[in-house]
Amino acid sequence: MTDPITLTAYAANLAADTTARTITGTVSLYETPTDDRRGLIIRDGALDTRQPLDRTKLLRDHNPADPVGYMIAFDPATLVATFYLPEGENGDRALAEARDKLRDGLSIGFTTLEHTWDDGDHLVIHKALVNEVSLCAIPAFIGAGVESVNMSATLTPTTPDKENTDMPTLTADDLDAALSAQAADLDRRVEARLASFTPAAPDAVLGADFASAGEFMLAVANKDAAALDLYNTLNYNNGDSTALAFEGVKTVDGKRVADWISDAIHWVNDRRPTVNLFQRETLPAKGNKLEYLKAGEDTTKVEKQANEGDNLKFGKVTLDTDFATVETFGGYSSASRQTVERSDTPIVSEVHRRLLNAYARATELDVRAKVHKLIADQITAGNALTGSASLTAFDWLDLVVDAADLIDERGYALSGMVVSKDVFKRLLRLETSGGDPLVHVSGTSVNQVGTVDLTGIKGDLASVTFRLLPGAPAGTAAFYDPQAYTVFENSSPTQLADDSIIDLTSAFSVYGYMASTSQHPLALLPISGLSGAPVEGGE
Repeated sequence: MTDPITLTAYAANLAADTTARTITGTVSLYETPTDDRRGLIIRDGALDTRQPLDRTKLLRDHNPADPVGYMIAFDPATLVATFYLPEGENGDRALAEARDKLRDGLSIGFTTLEHTWDDGDHLVIHKALVNEVSLCAIPAFIGAGVESVNMSATLTPTTPDKENTDMPTLTADDLDAALSAQAADLDRRVEARLASFTPAAPDAVLGADFASAGEFMLAVANKDAAALDLYNTLNYNNGDSTALAFEGVKTVDGKRVADWISDAIHWVNDRRPTVNLFQRETLPAKGNKLEYLKAGEDTTKVEKQANEGDNLKFGKVTLDTDFATVETFGGYSSASRQTVERSDTPIVSEVHRRLLNAYARATELDVRAKVHKLIADQITAGNALTGSASLTAFDWLDLVVDAADLIDERGYALSGMVVSKDVFKRLLRLETSGGDPLVHVSGTSVNQVGTVDLTGIKGDLASVTFRLLPGAPAGTAAFYDPQAYTVFENSSPTQLADDSIIDLTSAFSVYGYMASTSQHPLALLPISGLSGAPVEGGE
């Protein structure tokens, strides 16, 4: 809710009648910018009045000490209102001034309940309550105002007394001054509200005192109090009083972490395409063996009940317990204390980044090798579609349809296909019977049903994304749901810092714990028999 706003309107039509003491007119206009300096628009249907109607008074120039009548009718659709003016000096004078076109404008005073600002800096009123209406001389809307004046008796027109020097003369300068004063008053109100407004405090960002990982590690090495406090806040002590562990993506009390912390995590994940394809879970805090449930026999079935009282279909799920080994990946580097204490920050930051890069590479290669084995195991178990060394374009499309149907039957969703380098090249060269390429690399063709992104080493075949699985044996191709493989990992690589007082060196290490396994092997569907197909142009 805002402070009350007043707007004036004006109408050229004016008629006098002796049957009743009423004034009827349009009090405002919808969907029309004001003609004065306010820059305000009232949306259609936004205005309503106080109830009962006689609580809405008719004033002269918005002066609450000078009431002349009250509202007896109002149409919110047309904004036409009728006011009754009782007998007496005030009512008589107001009727005469309206009849004689001295005060034939209508001005509303209202309180906004809902409003916005549009692109043209207009205050847009969506809902407001009319508090009062005034007879006035200066309009805000040309084309709205008093339309009829009904009087019970002929009234003597009011004319200025030439000898009365107390009667003010209204000039253009007077109007400008009045408008300027009103604008200044509005500015003061806005400034007062802004002065009393207290914005919400920004969320605290952990690590914001340090510009980079290198600057932070230097501060830790130098035993900076703020750095050590952050170190202990975000991390845990690993039992060695000389070494503190730092786990980058942990947050405390819901606080955000600095960009240099989250950047380290993105740096690792962006370099692990195979890890990113499959399901990711957080490794439990304790234990060297990860226990997990593996789906066994599943005979569950849900069917429509034929008749009320019939038994539902019975099925049973057998879950096998298995274990995955929690493995450690890590590496370290060292530098002299002189290098650490006197070098620029980028040197230590670069050491940290290279360690993260090596961690990403090692964990990615480990997961790749295990996915390669899973594909081979599924082929050995007979869980595979059958291909050949000379699949045509339409043979490949048939395989996509068969894979989508079979994976759906198993209760999974077909998310994509991973392929070895030779199969990826083979897909690039697929042609229709008319000689057009089946997938799009560059140029256009009316027969294309897919695309290839050589930057991301992925493509699209009949709306199924195929991706390069680096290092996979020749002839590898497998459809998958991300649930086919799960990587359990502590939140991020942990970094350690330690000092040697004997040779004045500082050591920095990065390590992490990871376990990976397949809980849903049937969510991966390989294609067997693809080996040996020639690739035109060589490997």
